[in-house]
Amino acid sequence: MAELDFDIEETRQTLARMKVDAWRTGLPKIEEEQAVALSAGTLDKPRWTWRERPAAKQSRE
Repeated sequence: MAELDFDIEETRQTLARMKVDAWRTGLPKIEEEQAVALSAGTLDKPRWTWRERPAAKQSRE
């Protein structure tokens, strides 16, 4: 039973690390165009930002 408890705790720790490392994205409108907001630090010199996060406008094509 102790081995199972250890496996469960190890899995919880792994999940917590994954949540911290996961990219958080959003789909805001910037200048009336649809965009994708990425996690901070994913673009070196973003042309647009949304809530202090880098963003890229989606092409209409």
